[in-house]
Amino acid sequence: GKERKQTPTPTELKEMPKFTIADRPSKLPKRILQKENSTDLLLLFTLGGDSQNEVGKNIIEAFGALNGRNGIEISLGIILDADNKGVKSRIDFIQETYSETIKPCKFAKFETYIFHENDKGKLEDIVLPLMEENNEDLFAKTKIFLENYTNPIFPTNSKAKEQRQDFDKQKSLIGAIGQLHKSGRSNEVHITDTPLITKEKIERNIKCQEIIKFIEGLMV
Repeated sequence: GKERKQTPTPTELKEMPKFTIADRPSKLPKRILQKENSTDLLLLFTLGGDSQNEVGKNIIEAFGALNGRNGIEISLGIILDADNKGVKSRIDFIQETYSETIKPCKFAKFETYIFHENDKGKLEDIVLPLMEENNEDLFAKTKIFLENYTNPIFPTNSKAKEQRQDFDKQKSLIGAIGQLHKSGRSNEVHITDTPLITKEKIERNIKCQEIIKFIEGLMV
């Protein structure tokens, strides 16, 4: 069978390449996960939208410089929302934005996953139904609050929302409910740590399983 990778010795770790101040990623990973019974690591970065593509390029370049050194193999996966632009438009965006940066890196694997349902959609379309299942009463009351509460400073009623570009009902719903669990945290933390999304829900959700298989497929 395939020989299992051994944990590097202290001497080997000392000899492994280090990032310098100049070539380190400008952004640190949000999560670092280790594959069970393996030395393989999964580093998860969040960019914060398409406007942060220069940060994305910096991360790719930094790991591209590390790829292949001392036997290190690195794969790259990009995950993003289809939004209302469609899958093809998002694939075109990745090619136009990152292809020249990715080519010289010679990653072991490079794959893309786009959140969508019938060509449109985003992460919240997967997360919210999982959170709401078995918690319908909580969600119903929160939706009423978000729909009916109005204020001259923060207008959220239906008519006012049509004139606002900064109001997202799905994100607001996750944020409002998330505060009941961990006050003062961001939606990113709420989605990651919510007790409303159980392992059992993830195991029987088709989209969740697609994402898991996508990540597993990247592991060298």
